[in-house]
Amino acid sequence: MKFYILLNHFCFFSMFVGSMTSSYAMERSKNSSTFLYEYYGIPNSPVIPVEIRKEIFFQLFSLQLYDKYGSFFIEDYGKEVIYCATFTHDSSKIALGTNTGPLLINADDGTFVDTPTLCIPAHNTALLFDKETNTLFSGSERNHLDIYGLTSDTGTFKNDCDSREYTTPLGPERIRPTYYLAQMLSGSLLIGNKWGNVHLYDTTTKIVDTLLDFSFDSSLAGICFSKETPLMACAHKSGKIELVDLITKQRETVHESLITITSDSHKNICFSPANKYLLILYKTGTVLLDTITKKISAAFENTENAVFAKFSPSGRLLVIGDSLGKVRIITTSTRQCITMFSGTHDEVDSSFGGLFSPDEATLVITTNKMVSLWKLNPLALYVLSNEVNPEQLLFIKLLIDVTGKCICKKERLKEAEVFTKYRTELKEIFYSFDETVRTFLMEKILTKNKINQIFE
Repeated sequence: MKFYILLNHFCFFSMFVGSMTSSYAMERSKNSSTFLYEYYGIPNSPVIPVEIRKEIFFQLFSLQLYDKYGSFFIEDYGKEVIYCATFTHDSSKIALGTNTGPLLINADDGTFVDTPTLCIPAHNTALLFDKETNTLFSGSERNHLDIYGLTSDTGTFKNDCDSREYTTPLGPERIRPTYYLAQMLSGSLLIGNKWGNVHLYDTTTKIVDTLLDFSFDSSLAGICFSKETPLMACAHKSGKIELVDLITKQRETVHESLITITSDSHKNICFSPANKYLLILYKTGTVLLDTITKKISAAFENTENAVFAKFSPSGRLLVIGDSLGKVRIITTSTRQCITMFSGTHDEVDSSFGGLFSPDEATLVITTNKMVSLWKLNPLALYVLSNEVNPEQLLFIKLLIDVTGKCICKKERLKEAEVFTKYRTELKEIFYSFDETVRTFLMEKILTKNKINQIFE
């Protein structure tokens, strides 16, 4: 689906663009950018008029936001089921939790990298990568925490595995899948399952302590941990949301609703990266709860029956998947959907999930049997990362205006004269983009329209 169709809601993006000024733009000589403002008949100022900004964003993404570049079935790797996934810190590899433990694949092409030779066979239901120690933590359905070291040169598994058993309940209580892992600033690891059993693993002493046991509370639908702080949020089937201090055990009800939680998914609540918001999956739609004001700050359209939701590492984007297999990408600045994958995932199950790479350039979607990899349009990533300045936006608009299909050949030739008259200035702006964006513009717009020689 083309971006100019999907960005009807981007009129709200003006607040975002208005803040996108940089010292680079200020320091540039007036002659290098004045002509663009004159060309479009707008004042030369650090803030582009709202209507022009709206127009640019309506035009901006004539290409898809995400391009699918690979789908792989778990059977291709000799496994049967996918339960979870995570990225290595450099975004180069993806760890998949499977029915017999973790395996590593390359994020570029999905090719097999490695699987540990020493591990306790179990369903690997949670994964967390520790950048500082180059370690992969793996939680299972049998209450084992397996710890795998990775080599610094090849990024493959070392020939060792430290396995810790953190509880030994009797009977059917024995099998309680670990769904949640989070690391605090101290390096200690929080371990939790859907029923509210919470444990703390001290990475120094390698001792596991039980912090909480909410297994008696049958109303619990899901939990999540904040990053770096000992705080947990609980979503109850009734719609009640609680915050729990894991040190003092104090519980605080922060929201109550008559609308029920999506109770058949353990991914029904999550913190934003800075812990300011809670993303909650109600059956009637997905909402953002401000943890300071204790009020709903946003409700997302067309997110009924969502089964998973995840923030990007910067918090700028959200990925939300629903029970029909549709995946939506939403910007947190505008609270609007900017693209949607439809009919991509035929089988929606408990493993249906999505996550962004640390650099936010890659999106991974998993189901029980398949993993699909999506690459973010480099130009979109550049704009969404708050690095673009007003004259760069006008430069992009100029390219789209001159090369757009809606402009007749005579008008295109007339407007193209600007490339000859202001070649030096345009070239200077072109090289203000980073290399990845320049390559993208060159391949997708300039070379395609035979105006690449102007910028070489």
